[in-house]
Order: sequence, then structure tokens, then C-alpha cells
Amino acid sequence: MIKAYTNTVVHLLTNPGNQISPSQYSAQASDSDITKAAKWICSSSNTYGMTVNRSDVTAIERAIANILNRGYDLRRVETLELIHKAVVGSIPANRTALRATPMGQNYCGIGGGSYLQAFAAHQSRRIKETLPLPPTLSNLRQRFYPATDSRYFLYVPERQRHHNNWGNIACYLLGAHLRAHAFADGNGRASRTLFACAMLKSNFAFVAPTYAFEKELSGL
Repeated sequence: MIKAYTNTVVHLLTNPGNQISPSQYSAQASDSDITKAAKWICSSSNTYGMTVNRSDVTAIERAIANILNRGYDLRRVETLELIHKAVVGSIPANRTALRATPMGQNYCGIGGGSYLQAFAAHQSRRIKETLPLPPTLSNLRQRFYPATDSRYFLYVPERQRHHNNWGNIACYLLGAHLRAHAFADGNGRASRTLFACAMLKSNFAFVAPTYAFEKELSGL
């Protein structure tokens, strides 16, 4: 939360050492921001084995487009659950087993993880109340990012000149939900997809954080 208040997104966007270059997660310079985000999410997944499959990328692109186009509040646990279902539900995995907490790791148990998930959502709404979000849609020019085809478009508000609060909310949500680790499987994919949605709303070009920067956000 403190990092969000101190504009931590600037440290991500202005420090190349905190960023993964697109080529490292199989993205091309010509890829849209949503495609870059989806490829990063796939390549960062332990379940995928750091591979990038076109069908998996497409599923994540559609999930991001659906969440943003339908106006879901990114600061609600229900939105994270929708994302989790979209990016994990079709992937063969043992989604019913309780996740064990390996010795030496700071993850809490599955029940405590659910509590932390709800607390993270509550805290992210405090950021909204403390730092003003971008202007209302009626005051903005529309900008769209195409996803996989003409049926999927992303609305992106204009960039703020000073604090870009969606960027800070993105960093907070990524760190908080990675730490909560409440799902039996797919915590990384769901949290990174939520991060990507918030970053796209910030109107900055998509930047993938390094694993070290993720750990700095989550404290793990």
C-alpha cells in the first residue's frame, strides 16, 4: 500500500532493470499491448512451463478484453474470480485440491489466503478514495486496442500527467494478490491478468515487471 502511495509505477516504467524485454517472453515489437501482456502471463506461468501457446494467449486476450469492455471493477474480489475462471478454468489442473504451504515460504494457508484476498480488494478501494482516478469516460477521447479480432476492443482512458493511479493500483493488486495466494492453482496467471487490465487502463504502454520486482511488490 505504501508503494502505491509513493507512485511505485514510476519505478517500473522508468527503470529498465525492473522490466522484462518483450523478446524474453516471445513478444514482437508489432504486437499490441494486450498481446504482449498475454504472452508475458503465459511465459511467467509455472503451469504452462514458461511456454507461449497461441490458443492460451488468445484465451487471456479475450479475458482481458471482456473484463475491461464490460466495466468490471478491478478492485473487487469477484472480478479476480472471474479472471481466474477465464484463464485457469479451461486448463487441465487440480483446481479442487488445497494448496500446501511449502516449508520456508511465506504463503498463508488457503483460508487465510481468501481473507487476505478480500483485504487486498478493500485496500485497493482505499487507493481510489485517496488518490483521484482518471477523469470520467465522458470527458475523454476514446482509444481502442484490438485484441484477437474485431469483436474484442479495449477502452483505454487518457494518460494522467502526474500520478497515474491505475498504474499504482496495478502494482498494488499484483503484489497483494500474489502474496494472498488464495487459489489452489493459477494464482500467478490470475494476478498478472488483473495487473495487465489495470495497466491497460492506465494508458501506459504495457511493461512486464521482472520476477524480482514482483517479489518487491509482494514481499515474498
